[in-house]
Amino acid sequence: MAGRPADRALSATGFTPSHRGGSGAPLVLIHGFMDTWRIWELVLPALQRDHDVLALTLAGHAGGPPLPEPATEAALLDALEQAMDDAGWPLAHVAGNSLGGYLALKLAERGRASTVTAVAPAGGWAQGDTSYRELFSLQLDIQRSVATTAAPGRSVPCHPVGQTGCHAVHGH
Repeated sequence: MAGRPADRALSATGFTPSHRGGSGAPLVLIHGFMDTWRIWELVLPALQRDHDVLALTLAGHAGGPPLPEPATEAALLDALEQAMDDAGWPLAHVAGNSLGGYLALKLAERGRASTVTAVAPAGGWAQGDTSYRELFSLQLDIQRSVATTAAPGRSVPCHPVGQTGCHAVHGH
């Protein structure tokens, strides 16, 4: 993995926005609604044996970039394409679950996926149905609410039961 950027440093909240590891054919992993790239942790070791894996946290999700305004499908797809461009991948295998499966299929429509594995993909809206916009709006409202009310990760006291997590996030 020489010459390739390592995982990004911990953000202020203690979450990393993405993970990259392994070697081989490029593989993008996209999580479902209100989740993070960490949903893929159990399968990463197996996938990284044969793939250069980029697991991303979508905009508006814990540790990911803020949602663009307006929050649209196109904006999420543009951000995924930018991450692929940043990785130097014009094309990749793409796997996603739920919202991630839907976005994986949309990346294929844009010509960015060599293969797609869509696990229980969201979507299936009828032509002209814009109700998914309500979902994006709700997510933006939740993100704003959490940003203004949640204590930063470093101010959460460490409990003896959770010392391992405290060491990882706080270094003590």
